[in-house]
Amino acid sequence: MPAYDPPGQIVLLHNSSGLRIEFNIQERASYLNLWTSPLAGKSNDYRERNFSNRDDHTRVFARISLPNLTQANFVICDYDPTHTVVQFKDQRLHLLPHPSESALAVWTEQAQAIDFKSQSSDTIHSRDSDHFAIAHRDRWHDFIFTARIGDKRSRFVHQLLGEEGRSSYARLNLHPRRSLILHSALASEPCAIPLKLARQSITDLEKKAEASLSQALDTGKIQLRGRDEWANLHETCRKHLFTARDKSGAVRAALSRIYYLIWVRDGAFIEANIAYSGWSHGANLWKTFLLANPTRIADGASKGKAFLMLVNQITKWEEDGLFYAVWSAFSSMTQWRCAPTSEELATLDAATEWLEDYCFNAVKGLFGRNYACETPLIGSRDFGYDNAVGNPTDTPPPKAHNGVNALLSYDIYINEIAFSSYCMLAAMHDDPEKADSYLTKAKNLKARMKRWYKKGLPPYGYLLLEDGQFSQEPAYGLDLTDYVWAFTAPPISSHPHRLPEIRETLLAESKEHAPEYFLSGYFSLIRSLDTLYVNESKISQAIDYAVRQSTEGGSTLAMPYAIKEKLDVSDGDPWHDVRPQSFSAAPYLSCLSNLVLRAMPFGLAIRPSGIVHSLTNYHYRETSIDLINHCGQVGFSFEILIDGETLQHSLQIPESLLENEKVTVEIKEADSVPFGPLLVSSTVRLSSINEEGSRVAYVVDTFGYNTLEFDGTGLHFELSPSSPEPTPELEIHNTKDSTFISFWGRGRYEIGVARRGEENEISSPQTATFKA
Repeated sequence: MPAYDPPGQIVLLHNSSGLRIEFNIQERASYLNLWTSPLAGKSNDYRERNFSNRDDHTRVFARISLPNLTQANFVICDYDPTHTVVQFKDQRLHLLPHPSESALAVWTEQAQAIDFKSQSSDTIHSRDSDHFAIAHRDRWHDFIFTARIGDKRSRFVHQLLGEEGRSSYARLNLHPRRSLILHSALASEPCAIPLKLARQSITDLEKKAEASLSQALDTGKIQLRGRDEWANLHETCRKHLFTARDKSGAVRAALSRIYYLIWVRDGAFIEANIAYSGWSHGANLWKTFLLANPTRIADGASKGKAFLMLVNQITKWEEDGLFYAVWSAFSSMTQWRCAPTSEELATLDAATEWLEDYCFNAVKGLFGRNYACETPLIGSRDFGYDNAVGNPTDTPPPKAHNGVNALLSYDIYINEIAFSSYCMLAAMHDDPEKADSYLTKAKNLKARMKRWYKKGLPPYGYLLLEDGQFSQEPAYGLDLTDYVWAFTAPPISSHPHRLPEIRETLLAESKEHAPEYFLSGYFSLIRSLDTLYVNESKISQAIDYAVRQSTEGGSTLAMPYAIKEKLDVSDGDPWHDVRPQSFSAAPYLSCLSNLVLRAMPFGLAIRPSGIVHSLTNYHYRETSIDLINHCGQVGFSFEILIDGETLQHSLQIPESLLENEKVTVEIKEADSVPFGPLLVSSTVRLSSINEEGSRVAYVVDTFGYNTLEFDGTGLHFELSPSSPEPTPELEIHNTKDSTFISFWGRGRYEIGVARRGEENEISSPQTATFKA
């Protein structure tokens, strides 16, 4: 049984108004536990969004019980996040979260008794044969909790006599196929909503829910070939994420009690990967909510604004939070064309300064942190506490591979994400001086990390140990997930030419390390693999291994196709048998869409796929893309058509071809492979492509550390800036499959590329020539 959860079997639902729904099947009865966080869509204050959490929650009625619906009678759960049916031997119970109100509709196929109890401090607001409403005071809010019916064939029976300071009781005798509405509201909000909903027929309630769902899921739709279980999980994940995010943008890591908290990292993974999947519902809400709520530190030496583990004042001081805040703003800007405001950028700048003051070592030129994932190192501020909520603990400290406690970690994860943060901040700043300052810091970090990127898997990093010694920790090190994220999460990496080999090795070793993999890290790894060079069947096997573990309900969490948190986790594990896990769901979406359309920092690149047939209404910036893949297998020659015109010399779509509101992309089999250079991916915005004889000119907009990957080797490059600035030096690296070129610069450049031996004459003094 997961920690913090009640005994029995559990079904978990949510809605966009911040209502958490837990249906708990126990030995003698079933219970509906409803938690509420008010003002969704009306307030971005983290205290409102976090009003109900793991430890402190506002329960709608003290108890709602359904006698005779017991574990012995339970048959199966037909789980759908938007309308779940729980089947018992002699009863079918329907749970339909309202798509826009803080309400749950409940009905049964046979007559059913439902018992209600208020808290002893509550008072009766009103009661009659058609409703039971109580007034509830919690912290700084006055609530009205209402249970209401709209059909006279159902009937409430109330206790005969009440007394101040005592609980109040009522029983509803619910008529078959007649709805009960459970509703939570502030006392200051309109009180007619429960009655309005109760008067609607079940058919009308279902139609309203279906219409809202259809509208929300209209973008980022995918069609797979012969992968029914994948498709079912994909659809369930989308429905779950639609209900799990509230109207203010706040999203919990999971609905299970242990993770019903608002993680900075998890929210960023959720929102960025939703964006990368082309699904635009709720775009920008998370970014706006997160950046409005930095952790404000007023005491001690480390004063300032920071982004740490949680969107909260009570939080673990995990140093990676800044990256996830920057990534949230960056992905919102690049995918939805919603740049951060000046106030939001100022908040990110302040949080960057705080992190540098807190944990950057100027002598070593590296960031050193006090955490291994979510476990504090011995001697750190948080050691001995679970600062997700604040309680003291006796969690053992992380140890180096030689068994000695680690005091400080100068690891590749924290420094790679810091490098990426600097590059993303530079891209978001219009102020050249500020942008250049961030790029200088990124250059220095890149130089310090070079020693880690030799042959094979890089080391985890350097550890300062409790005995005063420094130790280089081998690959995977103190935490596998952090290590894998170092090479799969950052949109911009310090040594991109090494990533293909590193990622393939991680995939090859993933089965060996499966029990250590959070699905978020596992799907991030799969998403990072390029199907041009990694056999799609290997990727398919890896995806299938994870999907099959979420298709059936568990003995405790009885929800088939509710995606899990970790690979190979045992049923009932107290810490990691968690589902549905939003933190896993969103990376799964982008993992699939990435098979045919790779979202890059400043653009999209097309890939042939034997698995994905189509992506429909994929939203990117201000364009909606319909992609149709006519090729049913891999290993073929193919051509790409953009609105009927052949795209040549690039798999990245030029932005000049994405100016229309609607764009159609087709992938078709071709008789032969076109000759000439082929751009396959980049960290630049590709403006246009011009063919000049044997030379191909790529016009690109650049934002800092710029990398372009070309298929094959033996290429000749010419780099020409559009401004009279000195031409930067190119880094050129050949891999077994491709050629990477990288350079530092901001602004527009033209990159001329030709096959070796077909170079054009260099006519411009601003052009530098390089050979691979």
